[in-house]
Amino acid sequence: MIKVRNLHKYFNKSKSNEIHAVNNVNFDFPAVGLVCLLGPSGCGKTTLLNIIGGLDKPTQGEIEIKGKTIPAYKAERWDTIRNRHFGYIFQNYYLLPDLTVYQNLEFVLKIINVSPEEIDKRIEYALTAVGMYKYRKRKPHQLSGGQQQRVAIARALVKSPNVVVADEPTGNLDEKNKTQIMNIIKKISAECLVVLVTHERRLAEFYGDIIVELVDGAIISSHENRGEAGELSTRDDRNIYLPEYKQKEIINEDLSIKYFYQDRPVPLKLNLIYQNGSYYLYSETEQIEIKIIDSRSEVKVIDTPRPVLKQENWRTFDYSLPPLDPEIRATGSAIKYKDTLKMAWRELGKMRRGQKFLLTILVFAAVMVVYAFITLFSSIRVEERDFLYDNRNLVEVKGTEEFTVEDYYRLKEELQVDYILGPANRVSLPQFEFKYFFQYQDRDLSAFPSHSILPVDVYNLSAMLIEGRLPENRYEAVIDKYLIDIMLKDPAFMQIGARYLKQFNNLNWYRSNVNGKIVGIVDTGNPNIYLRMEDYREFMINSYAAKEEYRFTAAPNTTVIEYYPISDWKKTNPALVPFDYNNLAADEIIVSASYLQYLESKNEEPVTKVQFDKEYRIIGFIYDDVFGEVIVNNENLERLLYHFIDKNPAVFTKNKKAMIERLKGIGLKGKDTYKTLYLEYYTYNFSFTEYSFSLVILAASLLFLYFLMRSSLIKRIYEVGVYRALGVKKTNVYRLFLSEIIVLTLITSTIGIIITSYIIDKVNNLSPYELIYYPWYIPVVSFIFIFAVNVLTGMLPVISLLRNTPAQILSKYDI
Repeated sequence: MIKVRNLHKYFNKSKSNEIHAVNNVNFDFPAVGLVCLLGPSGCGKTTLLNIIGGLDKPTQGEIEIKGKTIPAYKAERWDTIRNRHFGYIFQNYYLLPDLTVYQNLEFVLKIINVSPEEIDKRIEYALTAVGMYKYRKRKPHQLSGGQQQRVAIARALVKSPNVVVADEPTGNLDEKNKTQIMNIIKKISAECLVVLVTHERRLAEFYGDIIVELVDGAIISSHENRGEAGELSTRDDRNIYLPEYKQKEIINEDLSIKYFYQDRPVPLKLNLIYQNGSYYLYSETEQIEIKIIDSRSEVKVIDTPRPVLKQENWRTFDYSLPPLDPEIRATGSAIKYKDTLKMAWRELGKMRRGQKFLLTILVFAAVMVVYAFITLFSSIRVEERDFLYDNRNLVEVKGTEEFTVEDYYRLKEELQVDYILGPANRVSLPQFEFKYFFQYQDRDLSAFPSHSILPVDVYNLSAMLIEGRLPENRYEAVIDKYLIDIMLKDPAFMQIGARYLKQFNNLNWYRSNVNGKIVGIVDTGNPNIYLRMEDYREFMINSYAAKEEYRFTAAPNTTVIEYYPISDWKKTNPALVPFDYNNLAADEIIVSASYLQYLESKNEEPVTKVQFDKEYRIIGFIYDDVFGEVIVNNENLERLLYHFIDKNPAVFTKNKKAMIERLKGIGLKGKDTYKTLYLEYYTYNFSFTEYSFSLVILAASLLFLYFLMRSSLIKRIYEVGVYRALGVKKTNVYRLFLSEIIVLTLITSTIGIIITSYIIDKVNNLSPYELIYYPWYIPVVSFIFIFAVNVLTGMLPVISLLRNTPAQILSKYDI
């Protein structure tokens, strides 16, 4: 069945405290029979047993099972071998404390997909055989040590394994139960291989078929055991049975000594010294050897008569549980998803007061995580409405030194750019005359918000119109829904009745004595108001002109205007001259009477010319309320636009990257306006202190959650070790802890996020403005972060633990 070749096992290899626990072991185990491993404590018996049973891995050597060699230790492969072919009896029982006796046996059968009917039949038989069926509904802590060991033996036998490995299975039993258990083990060894570690030579020689003796990890002898017919031989029974001895007792105040002997002993002069909580013994009689018996000694002191074991006891013992169907494959899962959730809830319910306090700390940690994300997002917060004052399709143009009017014409002629606009700078929103329900109130809302003015020609606005119509007359405009959405959220607009999109249609706007009307609403996704091209140019010139004593204006609503000839300036009754606007020459302008008067006051003589981008002849004047009005034709209006704002004009383009490359080709520089505004705002508003503080909180939360989950795992090492020893796959154990993390996260993080959201909502309701930045995605991101951190910090120690073999995990618990 099992063969081992050149088996070595080191602990602390190549270190000063190196232990060679298994030393070049070679042995062929039979297919059936009882093989007893004997030897002094620390000789490597249990280590060898663990390697044979797949609970530990050898440092060197190979194992052959059923003719198949397993040269290297692979956990997944050994899991399948263990849960299908091996049964385990541990000295410390290793029963799952939360399961009943029945469920502990059911657990190992579920792993290999045994049917419920077969499970029930086999459990009843196995528990009845060990006298524990009536206790099937009890949990391990409700049983004595001997009863727990009998349950553990029933668990090993219930699936009729090919191999049973037993480590001191009778070490914690009284003589009656010890005999019963050994009878069962001996009986089943006729059908399978049993490898038994024991320190009781009498049991090995009475029951064993093969006795293997080890010293310092090496096999020093092995032989078939013929045994004696009838009763158990006691020739090498090293235990001390007190009823066989005479007894005396010496009592002196705090000292009580019981003295046992058979023959008259050699006189003993014994010195007993008590110091610092310890007793020291030594004898002045040199020929007397003093031996100390403790829990590690092979010799045991037993206060019962020497037992008499008879072979007829196990020969007549009836135990026969047929093997499982060989077609059954070990693909089952003893821990289903629904089971893991139930177990997770049970773990929470088992928490003591101090542990439940940890839940409160986890809730607080969730609150801190949300606060950290609020701080983090606030410190790096950049929203379009906070920085986007220009159209997102603009590229700012710069010359090699300073942009000139000549560069403007190069753009137009060489690149054939249709729309060269004014500088990509912020222009304040004009004033509105806003309808407040049924009343009219003039409110100066020019500061809410800043935005850009563009000509209607840059887009196909007819396809983007959602309300009203496009501009047709002088100073008519359409406003973008993007702007209206911002204004509808602004308390200043809300206070004067702004509630709906349609309220902005047919709204009057005015600025610099120019009265206009919003005639439509479009949706281009940009913070813009769109004017006719001539209105746009006029607006931009007058917004950016360095001087303020004049105001340029484009053509009136009709192409025919009336003006007074400049020659009639001093006449009392000048005669109006009708004039076709299209015939206004390139060097001719018409000015307002107020501006003409202003020019003469500066020169103190008649004025017929004026210098702007070039010299213009004043051919006439008009009486107008607009101070400093200067009327030019469209060609001059375009030229004047770049005379006043020629340092950084903007190009409208749908492909900004390609436009920047094209500009390079003619020696100009291009800059993405959107990116520029974003970086300016981000640089100005970014708070390194807040950002760092949020990262510290997140890091602290991560460390806290890690150590919390790690401490939870430490308390459950026993449970994990039993699972792995019984053949439960790593994935099943991962699933169990993952379910616990999910339940824990759902409870604590949900409560923490709800508490934080409630407090923030109350705080923000104290003011019409948002006092704490708390968009919808912060609680979502916080929950995802907490979940991810819990999974990461919770599963890391589990993954680390499961890298160990089952024997190593159980040794951590035993420590």
